[in-house]
Amino acid sequence: MGVDTAAGSNFYIGPANEVAATQTAYEALSYVEVGEVTNVSEFGDEANIVTHTALSDRRVRKFKGSYDAGIITLDIGHDSADTGQVNLDTALASDSDYAFKVTADDAGTGSPSSPSTWFFRGKVTSVRTTIGNAENIVMLRATIAINSPIIEVAAV
Repeated sequence: MGVDTAAGSNFYIGPANEVAATQTAYEALSYVEVGEVTNVSEFGDEANIVTHTALSDRRVRKFKGSYDAGIITLDIGHDSADTGQVNLDTALASDSDYAFKVTADDAGTGSPSSPSTWFFRGKVTSVRTTIGNAENIVMLRATIAINSPIIEVAAV
């Protein structure tokens, strides 16, 4: 499958969940789409760099340490009646991890077909409002600290 645009992609929030760790476990959960998402930032594992410097050769050696899946940022057109946006506010008030799902618009044309999908757990750490000027849409910016491996399911 070739490259595709981000148009038609969707972002979903699931229930509070501290244990989902497999595709099957994530797929068994119910999700609500977060409406009016205009941008989803980068996400995915990055290894921390651990260094060691021997006195004898003064050479810094680098090693891979812990993995961090990052902090994802969502830009969202504010809609106080959108259930997904309300659920982000609920998750912000909670100390629990929530399940999340991201889908692309790249499902095949055969049957069965499904889009590329990413699942992960994380904590909603902020939901902030941006008013801007007279030529702007009132926006929200939500951040989610990812606390699990990201499970990527290829499009079919």
